[in-house]
Amino acid sequence: MSKGRFEHLDDLIRNIAQSLTDVEHKDLNIAESAKKVCKLLYYMERNPLQQPDSTKIGEPTFDTLTEVRDYILNRRVLLVPRVPEETERGAFIVIIIDDFTLSPNEIFKPNNITFDVLVHHDDWLLNNSLRPFVILQQIDNIFNNKKLAVGHLKFATCDTLVLSPVYIGYRLVYNNVDFN
Repeated sequence: MSKGRFEHLDDLIRNIAQSLTDVEHKDLNIAESAKKVCKLLYYMERNPLQQPDSTKIGEPTFDTLTEVRDYILNRRVLLVPRVPEETERGAFIVIIIDDFTLSPNEIFKPNNITFDVLVHHDDWLLNNSLRPFVILQQIDNIFNNKKLAVGHLKFATCDTLVLSPVYIGYRLVYNNVDFN
């Protein structure tokens, strides 16, 4: 039995999360951006990109960046929209598919792929940049003009997102088109 028009969105959102963290992608530029995403979400130091691909300090410990990726999926890369608790430090990416409409010819279903990049205010500063902007750039490296459905994702907007006194970030939106 084939999936219904909204049931296939589960596969799509999981594919997006996998692409966002695909540290072993065959395209080395995408793999490099995914590695940076993983490090920016896992390490809260001011130099996360200079941190090792494995960690033996603290709990849990990881031998590879693939293990880091597996750890941050559903902890830092969120498939279920939620606002982090104010006492929970870190950076998060919430993936949302929304704003569904029907094309005039009723063949296509335009929608948006939205990335909410949320960073605790104490974790914004990096040595030479701001964590949300570096995360946004890596997402854009991976997804701008990427084909997910009928067409290619197109950058739409990026706006400030203030969810609490301590969680501030940006909402990055790409237009997507799928069959109705």
